[in-house]
Amino acid sequence: MKHPNLGSIKPAAAHPDRLLRLVVIDTLAAYFALKDENDNAEVGTFMARLGKLARDMNVLIMPIHHMGKNAEGGIRGASAFGAGADGALAVLAKIDPQTGEVDGARSLSLAKTRSDNPGPLTAFSISQELIGRDRDNDPITPGYVVYSSVGTSANGKPPPRGVRDLIDSINEALLTHGVDMQVFEDAKPRKVVRIDHVRDEFNRRHGVGDSVDPKGAKRQAYKRAYDKVLEDQLYTTRTVRDVEYIWPIQV
Repeated sequence: MKHPNLGSIKPAAAHPDRLLRLVVIDTLAAYFALKDENDNAEVGTFMARLGKLARDMNVLIMPIHHMGKNAEGGIRGASAFGAGADGALAVLAKIDPQTGEVDGARSLSLAKTRSDNPGPLTAFSISQELIGRDRDNDPITPGYVVYSSVGTSANGKPPPRGVRDLIDSINEALLTHGVDMQVFEDAKPRKVVRIDHVRDEFNRRHGVGDSVDPKGAKRQAYKRAYDKVLEDQLYTTRTVRDVEYIWPIQV
C-alpha cells in the first residue's frame, strides 16, 4: 500500500504543534489501485495496513467509498471494508440518474460504530449563495450545508410526528431487544430487531389525541411512518423464518 503522496502527511502529523488530525481520502477507489475490491483477503490486508498507518501517525483516516447498487447491501465491494473500519458514516440520497438532481434531503446515518448503536443522525441539503463575481464576471456561488430533521421532504417540510416516533421506537427497540444476526447469505452479522418489538414501542409512545378509534389511528400512523422510512432508505427490512426484522442502512 504505497502511494507517492502518502508520505506527505507524515511531516504534518509529526509537527510539534500537531496541526494534522484528520486525513480524508476522496475516493478510496481513485486513490488506491486495488486489484480486486471484492476480494476480502486483499481488502482485509489493505484495511489493516491503513489502520496501522493511522495509529502510527495518531490521526483519523477517513476514506470515502461508494455504496453498492442497492443501499440495503451496504458499501460497494468486499465486506472487509466495513469489517476493518472502526466506524462508518453513510450519506444517502434519491438521485435521478439522468439529471443528477436530488429528490428531498440527503440523510446522514451512523452506519457502524464499535461503541454505540447505528442509526440515522440528521438530514441535510446543499444550498448556494452568490458572494460575488470573478474576473470573467462569472458568478461565485459556493455551496453550504443546511441541516434539517431526518425525513425532511423535498420542500423542506419537517417529518411528521409519526416518523419521528417510529425512528425513536426503532432506536429504543434496538437497545432493548436488538440481536446480531446474519440476515443475508455470505454477509457479516448486523444488529437487527424484530418488527413487532418496534410496533409495540411505537404504540406505547405515539399518541392520537381524542380519536374515536385509537387503535385504528395508530395502525395508520405506523403504516405511513413505516413506508416513509423505507422509502427514504433510512432503514431496511427482511423476513427470516417468517419473522420480519428491521435495521438501519449500514455497511
